[in-house]
Amino acid sequence: MRNLKIALFTLFLGFGQLSLYSQTYVPVVEFMDKSAHISSAGAMPGWDIGFRRKFDSDFKYMVNQLQSDLANVKMEGESGGKTNFEVQISITLMHDCNPCTGENAVSEESFFASLTIINASGKRLILDKFFTDNTHLIINGEPNVQETIDRTWSQFQLTFLKDEQLRDIIKRITAISDASLIFKAKNPSDKLPMKADGKKKGALKITNLKTEKADYPVGENANNPLTEFELSCKNGFLIDKNGQEVKKLTFIGSDFVENRNNFEFDYVVYNCDELCDKYDNFTLTLKSQNGVSVNKEIRTLKEEFACYGYSLSLDYTETTPVYGTTHITATWNCVKIDFGKPGEMPDTLAMEALMTGNAINTSGDPLTPPFVIPLETETGQIHVSAPIMNNLPAPYTFSCTGGNYSDFSGSFTIEFGEDYLTNPPDLILVKTSTPAEALCGGVVKQGVYLDWQFDIWATLPELGYHQIFQVAATSCPELANHPNNVDSQVPENVIPLMKAGKAFSFIKTNSLGATYTITGTPQ
Repeated sequence: MRNLKIALFTLFLGFGQLSLYSQTYVPVVEFMDKSAHISSAGAMPGWDIGFRRKFDSDFKYMVNQLQSDLANVKMEGESGGKTNFEVQISITLMHDCNPCTGENAVSEESFFASLTIINASGKRLILDKFFTDNTHLIINGEPNVQETIDRTWSQFQLTFLKDEQLRDIIKRITAISDASLIFKAKNPSDKLPMKADGKKKGALKITNLKTEKADYPVGENANNPLTEFELSCKNGFLIDKNGQEVKKLTFIGSDFVENRNNFEFDYVVYNCDELCDKYDNFTLTLKSQNGVSVNKEIRTLKEEFACYGYSLSLDYTETTPVYGTTHITATWNCVKIDFGKPGEMPDTLAMEALMTGNAINTSGDPLTPPFVIPLETETGQIHVSAPIMNNLPAPYTFSCTGGNYSDFSGSFTIEFGEDYLTNPPDLILVKTSTPAEALCGGVVKQGVYLDWQFDIWATLPELGYHQIFQVAATSCPELANHPNNVDSQVPENVIPLMKAGKAFSFIKTNSLGATYTITGTPQ
C-alpha cells in the first residue's frame, strides 16, 4: 500500500509545487541619474553645469523610451519594484584650444559617455558596459558654451541605448547556458552505485548555474525573481523544502544565489524490487525567465544504482499437423532471480491483497523472491523469480503458418489478457518430488523449472475470436510431450550460474520436434 499512498501524496504535492512561485518577473533596471558622473576637462567652464541641467530635465524621458516587455525601467530612487540591475552613467567632455580667443581661435573637442550595467543585489558584478559613439571635432573660432551643450546633448541622444539594445543585453547577460549536477550518498559508508532499496538517501547538488559573467543567475532579487527552475527525477523521490517526497520541485534563482556553495536536495532511492531500472535520471529545467515561460532543459544526469536482474530471451519453434509451424521470440527485461540464503524462510504471498492487484507478503511488505503461495496446489514449490505479472514482454515476435487453419492464419495473435497467464516466466524451485495438481497429473521431480506460456487466439467461422491453442514450457510431466508443450526443467549445470548471477543458456526439446532456447544475460 505504500506505493499507492506515495503516488497519491506525490500527485497532491505536484499541484502544490506548481503554486510555490506564481511567476518570474520582468527585470527592473534602475538608471543612476542622480549619481551620474558628468565632468569636463579643459578650458570650457560652465559646460558640466549646463549639461547637468539639460540631463536632469530630459534624461527621464529618454529612459522611459526603453520600457519593454523585457525591461521595467526607472530612475534612481524611484518606486516601481525591487531593482535587478543598476546602470551607472559617466559622461565626459574633453576640450582644448590654442589660441582660445580671437579670429584665429581653434578648439579640439572630444565627447564620450558610458553606461555600466551592474548586478544590483549581492556581489556588485559588472555585467556589461555600453559606450556611446565617441566624437572628436575641430572647431574654428571662439567656443560657445551653450552651443557646445546643445551639440553634445544631441550627440548623447543620438547614440544612447535603444529599447532593442537593452532587451538584447538583458537576454544575453541573464541567459543560463549550463549547470553541473553531482550525486552523492548521504551516508559516507554507502558506496556508489548505491543499492536501490527504497530506503537509502542521497543528495543531488547543483553547482555552476552558468551565465555569461558568473556561475550563478545574475540580477536576482528574492522580491523580484528572474529565474525559476524545476528539478525532477524519474524513479526515486526528491525531498522538497517542506520535507515531502516529490518527483519534481521548483526553486528560484535567488535561492541558488544565497546558498550556491552548498545548494542541494536530499533524495530517496527507488525500490529495485518494485521498479527494475539500473539508472535514475535527474533533469534540471529552466521553466521561466524574465517574466517569460521558457521550459529549457539545462542539464541531465544519468546516475547508476545497484539494481540488477536478468534479461531473458526465448526462441521457440515447433511444427504440428494441426497448426503448422509456430515461431515465437520474446525478451523479458529485469527478471529478478533469488534463491535466498541457506536456512532463510521464503516470504508468503498475501492472497487477499493479490485480489486487489498488490503483490505483498503477509507482513505487508512488497513481495520479493523467494516466496511461496499458500495454496494446496503449490505445495512444495518455492518461487525464486519476481512475482507473476500480467504484462507484455518487450519485444516479442510471433508467426504461425496455420496448418489446417491456414486460411485464417492472418488473424492468429498472442493474447496477453488472461488473468493468470504466466508472463513473465516463473522460476520455481521444487525441493522434493511432489505430486502434480490433478489437472496435469504425474509427479513433479525435484529441481528448478522455468515456466512460460503464450495463448494463441484467432477469429474463426462460427466461433468468432477464440483461443485455439497455447504454447507453454511446463513442469507438468503429463503435458511436456503434448503438442505445443515443452518440459520446463532447468538443466542441473545451469542452476549454479543462476544462483551466482552469471550468464546462462540452455536448449530444451520434446519428442514431437519442438525446441526452444533460453538465454539469460545479467543486466
